[in-house]
Amino acid sequence: MSHDQPDYTEKGIRFGCGGLFGLFVALMHSVDIAFIKSDGFMILHLIACFIFFGTLAVKLGNYFWDNLRQFLGDD
Repeated sequence: MSHDQPDYTEKGIRFGCGGLFGLFVALMHSVDIAFIKSDGFMILHLIACFIFFGTLAVKLGNYFWDNLRQFLGDD
C-alpha cells in the first residue's frame, strides 16, 4: 500500500466530493431551521459545511468516507 501524498488533482476531487456531501448535509439541516434563521445565515451555513466537509475529505482521504459509511450503518 502506497502512502504517497495526493497530487493536486486528487485533492481537488476529494475536496469537491466532500464539499458536495457537505452541501447535502447543510441543505438537509437547513430545512429544519429555515423558519427561524435569516437568508444570510443559510448562505453562511452552506459555505461553512462545504468547506468543512471538503477539508475533512482532503485531510482524511478514504478514512473519512469509510468512517462516514460506518456511522451511517452501511457495512
